[in-house]
Amino acid sequence: MNDKDKSKSINNLDAVGITDLLLRIAALGSLMYACYNILEPFISIMLWAFVLAVSLNPFYFSVKKLLGGKGIF
Repeated sequence: MNDKDKSKSINNLDAVGITDLLLRIAALGSLMYACYNILEPFISIMLWAFVLAVSLNPFYFSVKKLLGGKGIF
């Protein structure tokens, strides 16, 4: 397949190709919406977990230093 045939096939979107593209976009959008609806109740919890992890990190390292460099985990 030469470059001319390749560009011709890319630019030649027929009704089946457009329908297929639209169905794929709709399926992807539906999956993204469903995933958001499933994860939505946990977004605030994940945000708080991130804030606590970042803010307590210096405390963890200071306690680790007091214990002689041995971490809990």
